[in-house]
Amino acid sequence: MIVLGAGVNAITRSEVAISGNVGSFLDSTADTDLIQKFDTDTTEHKQYLDAGLMIRIPGSWRIRLAGAARNYGGSAFKNVSKEKEEIAGGISMVPVFGKHLFGGVRITLAADYRDGLNNHDTSSDNEILKKVHAGGEIAFFPQFMTYSLLAIRGGYGQGYFSYGAETNLALGRSAIIGYASYGEEIGDNKTKRESRREVAYISIEYCSTDPTLMNNTLLKDEYVKLIFSFKVKKFRQRKKLSISDLSSITGLSASYLSEIEKGVKYPKPEKIALIGRALDVSFDELVTVKLEEGMSSLSLLLNSNIWSEFPFEQFGLSVYDIFRLLTDSPSKAGALIKTIYEIGKNYDMQSEHFLLATLRSFQIMNMNYFAEAEDAAKKFIQEYDLDFDGCRDYDKIRELLSARMAVEIDTETLHRFPELKGFRSVYKQKNGRKILMINPALDKRQHVFIFLKEIGYQYMKYEERATSFTMFKPRTFNEVFHNFITSYFAGAVLMNTKEILKDLKEMFAKPVWQPQSLTDLLTKYKVTPETLLHRFSQLLPKYYNFTNIHYMRFMRRADGYTRMDKELNISDVFTARGSNEHHCAKWLALKSLDYYKNRTEKELYGVYAQRSNFIKTQQEFSTSPSAAR
Repeated sequence: MIVLGAGVNAITRSEVAISGNVGSFLDSTADTDLIQKFDTDTTEHKQYLDAGLMIRIPGSWRIRLAGAARNYGGSAFKNVSKEKEEIAGGISMVPVFGKHLFGGVRITLAADYRDGLNNHDTSSDNEILKKVHAGGEIAFFPQFMTYSLLAIRGGYGQGYFSYGAETNLALGRSAIIGYASYGEEIGDNKTKRESRREVAYISIEYCSTDPTLMNNTLLKDEYVKLIFSFKVKKFRQRKKLSISDLSSITGLSASYLSEIEKGVKYPKPEKIALIGRALDVSFDELVTVKLEEGMSSLSLLLNSNIWSEFPFEQFGLSVYDIFRLLTDSPSKAGALIKTIYEIGKNYDMQSEHFLLATLRSFQIMNMNYFAEAEDAAKKFIQEYDLDFDGCRDYDKIRELLSARMAVEIDTETLHRFPELKGFRSVYKQKNGRKILMINPALDKRQHVFIFLKEIGYQYMKYEERATSFTMFKPRTFNEVFHNFITSYFAGAVLMNTKEILKDLKEMFAKPVWQPQSLTDLLTKYKVTPETLLHRFSQLLPKYYNFTNIHYMRFMRRADGYTRMDKELNISDVFTARGSNEHHCAKWLALKSLDYYKNRTEKELYGVYAQRSNFIKTQQEFSTSPSAAR
């Protein structure tokens, strides 16, 4: 790896004329009366260009070669020759990195030679030695640290010796205190002498990393492990070594190395050094979380919202499964990730759309049946001794929410703000008070559902939640999932599994379709068609093996505009997304809105039926839309 750098060296020179004995003035025993007066005072500013490069040589010794060119491009000071160009070169290495009693030890050596152009006075061997600078450091650190707890340094520079030490107060790279003593040459050619300098210092590091990255899961220990495991496997495969080969070289067991590559184990510093030497990779390259260009697909994943927002665990995936995909087939995985990323970027895919789409996929994968919600509803009914009528009794359910769950119910606030009329409810918690504000325009059936939904949040102890219903902007998958599960819970309380399955059995036992069967169920359970059909979609796949179900909800405004605002498709038939496409699955659903609108009877619901045959695939679908105001 090659690193290039450049800079401007600004030099300020002040010229002072002194009357008296200059040699005596520079002598530490000089009397101040030898200085008679300052005759002139001239200050000049000049700029010179500096440039350099550093080459990192792969290997366990972490060898660095560097070169620099200084003082180029400037002009001379008044009455003084121009600053002389200078070429310098240096080398550093870490020949020892191993164990000691307390953990790890690291020895670093460095040297450089200045004035490669021989522009400075080299009239004596002593002057030549002053062009050589060399030093060393021995650093100690406990097993749980990668940065030294104590570092001791010594060196030789400008013909004089230096020494020093520093300690890390915060056990990291945030607060360092140190001491150093070094010699600096002062005086002219005839009166050159060492001026010994003593320095004590404290360094406090403030990390100004992008706050969005600071909150990213990449910085958590688990992901540091996984990045390390990814690198070890990548570099091992690059060296064409098997795990057994690496085990033989390092002396570490094959099972231990396998756990490292799975992200289960993170080795101690001395073991990282052993692995680095075997793979010809430096310690820094292995432990840094920065990824090289060849790993750009992984970097894209880790630094995207997908990594923190996508609920991999809900789909039976671990974090390592994703890393394994990237490791085993990086080109395919990289292409997939980049494609998703580009689609989102080009089409402005919003995170809430992504999360809602993820929920739909999760529902389909589970055939829309969730045992945790079913069990919670059954336990709640038993615990509070609710009979069939009690589950939908407005006063009783309201009393349970307010008295048992300590949630205040407010039916006035939303009504006073026209901009909130689209919300069915808003939840607010402040100073220990839990307040549920409900839209008073809703009927009692809808109020009971909202009461039960809030009871679901309280009873199942979901802290990560949506605060409004039905409209909200989700931030995480848990918010979306808990919003769905609490609605599921409410429906399961209103229509307990045992009772609704008995009704379904009777309905399916009839020789012909009877719309009255559906309206009877709506009346019995005192629910909306949407709530009833949702319950059907949860139970039919589980208990009747109806694996091809497609639910759609259409909303029609007063001006006639119709849109499909909800959909759950667990069938194998693709349906166009919009509401007005020419697709037979939607024909009767859209027509039923017209039929119901034109009816003169003041019926609560309109229930219809359609049987569709797909000629090419020989598939048959039964469609039963219901309409309501």
